[in-house]
Amino acid sequence: MGASKTFQGRVADITDETFVGRREQLSLFETLLRPDARFVILGISGQPGVGKTTLLRRFRHRATELGAIWALSNDQREGAIATLAEFARDCAAQGAGLDRFSAQYDKYLRASAGPKQTGTPDDRMGPAEALRTLTEHFIQDLNSITRPLVLMLDVYDATSDPFDRWLRIRSCKKMKNGPSSVGPPLP
Repeated sequence: MGASKTFQGRVADITDETFVGRREQLSLFETLLRPDARFVILGISGQPGVGKTTLLRRFRHRATELGAIWALSNDQREGAIATLAEFARDCAAQGAGLDRFSAQYDKYLRASAGPKQTGTPDDRMGPAEALRTLTEHFIQDLNSITRPLVLMLDVYDATSDPFDRWLRIRSCKKMKNGPSSVGPPLP
């Protein structure tokens, strides 16, 4: 068993050790995370209580065992920019800091928190321009990671159509060697 000190940590440790079932999904995940894979994007959806988060936790554990970097965003995110920031935090915690993205995100947060008359014109961009700029830095940073990367979205069915479009079309097409993904084909 793991060495977690919190109750939630101990429960997660036990869950990881006693995970049963879902062989088909685990097999598919391992197929997607083949040795030559650069990016895997997983979105999971379904009824509450069926084990979506537990399955993603298991995927996260398996990705770590296989030497991949993982990033997980849950249903608490508030838009694409917050999701990118959540992904960047997970990557940084595993030694794959997204430095360009993080620097630009910090500028974005400072500019959006202060009066509109402060900062340079680049700091005062609107939401669409901020997302475009942050996405560019995010993708540049992802492309510099040498280990396989798994981006996971919990409760994908709660994801808005604009975010789905952004993720699956705009971002995926800019990733080197494209991602492996589960879901409808990209247009």
